[in-house]
Amino acid sequence: MIKWFQQKPETEQDTITTEIAIVCILIYAAKIDGEYSDSEKKLIRLCLQNWLTEQNDSYFDKLINKCETMVDDSLQILHFTKKIKELEYSDRLSIIQMILEVIYSDKKIHEYEDNFIRRLAGLIYVEDKDIGDIKILLKKRLNL
Repeated sequence: MIKWFQQKPETEQDTITTEIAIVCILIYAAKIDGEYSDSEKKLIRLCLQNWLTEQNDSYFDKLINKCETMVDDSLQILHFTKKIKELEYSDRLSIIQMILEVIYSDKKIHEYEDNFIRRLAGLIYVEDKDIGDIKILLKKRLNL
């Protein structure tokens, strides 16, 4: 009986995996300017295919759909960032790069998107200088 009292009920935070956290952050970044286009969704899928090479299309469809619902139902990103900040620094930089690719996919950056990157960087402990370096490389590659 004592064990029963010691068990914590499962919360949404307990069910958030690193994969889910990353996809939710990507979707959140895509939606933050008020537009969530098919091209952004395709780019998120491409990022996932490059990152999770062993998975199939059905897996990506289910993951993206689940994460879209989670983002729509969520008021904040803090519970997603908790998983991401546990990753190695190089992995966090890769995630920032994926997010910036999604943000830059429409060839412009909205002030909400820029603010989001700064907030996210603080939450997952990524240095401003490293974000600046990623932005410079992406802008050159995308001819922005």
